[in-house]
Amino acid sequence: MKEAEAEAKIEIAKAEGVAKALKIKGDGEAYYNKVVSASLNRLLVEQYAIEKWDGKLPTYSGGDAVPFISLSK
Repeated sequence: MKEAEAEAKIEIAKAEGVAKALKIKGDGEAYYNKVVSASLNRLLVEQYAIEKWDGKLPTYSGGDAVPFISLSK
């Protein structure tokens, strides 16, 4: 009986350790996402998109839309 209780306590301690590690990791990712999203603005996002664009218009664009570029102000 005591051996089973000891094993149960060990398993509980392991589970608590895993849970704490996941919480710390999640908090870190949430902080990172908050910092990144605060640093982004529309112009910066458009600039990133333009830098990655290979110059080809999509074949499924469905109209006269030109991606990434706003022709009106």
